[in-house]
Amino acid sequence: MVIKLNGVTSVGNGGDGIRIEGDVELEGNNIHTANNGGQGINIIKHADLMKQFGLPTDTDPKELAELLIAVRNAPNEDKQKVIENNSLWGKFSVGALNSTTLISNLINIASNPQTMQVVASLLK
Repeated sequence: MVIKLNGVTSVGNGGDGIRIEGDVELEGNNIHTANNGGQGINIIKHADLMKQFGLPTDTDPKELAELLIAVRNAPNEDKQKVIENNSLWGKFSVGALNSTTLISNLINIASNPQTMQVVASLLK
């Protein structure tokens, strides 16, 4: 999908000046962004995937890809520690009762041969 923006000014926002979520292309003319708390223009292509993992939509997809690779490559006895020591651990939207399930799910996802397809997509 192509999103077209013309004559947009976004100044002094607390977050991103312009945030677009989804696998989109942006065509723009005469766009001005300045003094925003985040990016001037931020296109978050992997927002849906981040939501499925219970992560904030603006999570860097490379961080998730690196976590999955680290879990995949860790010895079985270290996989849980790899997850819990990763910077993403505190960002997952789960309660304490669901953390065991999340760890198990992440280990299973990282062990799945198709995970490398997801990782390749995240690294684009």
